[in-house]
Amino acid sequence: IAPPEGSIQIIMVKLLALAVLHKSKQESKEQPVFIALAEDLSSFGWFTRGAIQEHIRFGFRTVCQRTDFGLRQTVRMEKFDYVVHAHVRSDGLCGIAITDEEYPTQAVFGGISQMLSEILKASKQSVDRAKDAKHNVSASIELHPSKDSFETPTFLKSMLSRFQDPKEV
Repeated sequence: IAPPEGSIQIIMVKLLALAVLHKSKQESKEQPVFIALAEDLSSFGWFTRGAIQEHIRFGFRTVCQRTDFGLRQTVRMEKFDYVVHAHVRSDGLCGIAITDEEYPTQAVFGGISQMLSEILKASKQSVDRAKDAKHNVSASIELHPSKDSFETPTFLKSMLSRFQDPKEV
């Protein structure tokens, strides 16, 4: 059914997840390691969320691994009407997002840049706090982890919520 002529049609765009990974040097065969992750899978049925989550994480890791250092790329996921956007910095830090096909590419890469800036700032703050003997740092952000961390820092959760509207980027 087509909307009535002259009516305004609202198209809802969707940002499903944001993540930061670390990619080893180009000659390395190691898989990228998750540093932080924020997901919103509430639009999927409870029984399918686990499979969707695994699909997203696999897609994130694969796209990050296949994106050259210093480049950005957008890849459409097969059998899933979403696209993965990745930006791998020259130091191996990778910001990545999965959106529906209507989400503006310029906005998502702007959001990824903000996310990478925030993760660098948060990492520096946790290192500074660890050096200060007065503070006991229990949670820190490590930029070169040896194993996956699927923790969701507060700022990343906030970004995922705020960036549901591309105009907020």
